[in-house]
This record gives sequence, structure tokens and C-alpha cells, in this order.
Amino acid sequence: MLFRVPTDITDCRTFPDILQRLRDTAEGIPPESLVRFILTGACAPDAQIDLPALEQELAPLFFYAEILNETSVSIDPATFLGDVSLKGEFIRKVLASKLPERDKDAVIRAGLQALGGEEITL
Repeated sequence: MLFRVPTDITDCRTFPDILQRLRDTAEGIPPESLVRFILTGACAPDAQIDLPALEQELAPLFFYAEILNETSVSIDPATFLGDVSLKGEFIRKVLASKLPERDKDAVIRAGLQALGGEEITL
């Protein structure tokens, strides 16, 4: 059986929170199933959305599981108006750019991962 499971992770910031939300939404799905999780919602820019690691955690639960990230980044531009850090300048520049909103979200998320020394996940 094939399942498409939309999962709102708006209030999740940490890897364990996101993983638990995925497990909760998958409750009752038979282990022999093919499952596609679709992450939705508006997340903090520093939310720990590590798709390969999440898929690895879910792999033993199903015949096949994959996760698509369709979240947006929840940023209040006013928060960064007076921020003189590199992060503040970066976010202001991206928000002021002519990029489409969806691209801005991806650029901000990747940029913050890079600034934080994390592996960049797109």
C-alpha cells in the first residue's frame, strides 16, 4: 500500500520533535507500506530538518519511507532590523532580494545552516 502523509511541523524545532511528529502521523500504517511524508508548515529558520537522518530513523518501520520538505521559513523581518550580526545582515539582504518567496526560504535555511557550521540540506 502507498501512503501520502502530510505532516505539519510548524511548532517543531528539534530533530527529536520532528521525528516524533512523523511517528505520530504514521501511527496505524502497516509496516509493509510505501510511505511518503510531506513536511508542511512554517518553521523557525534554525529548525533541525535533516531529511536523510529522519528517513534513516523511519526506514525500519516501513518497507520504504521518504520525506519531502514543503515547509516555509517563519521569519519576522522586524526581529533582524537592528541585528548587526552577519546572520542579521544575511537575512535582511535575502528578504530584500527579488527572489521568489519559496527561494528566499531555501536560501535563508541553507545560509543559516552554513553560518552554524551544519551540513547544508536543500
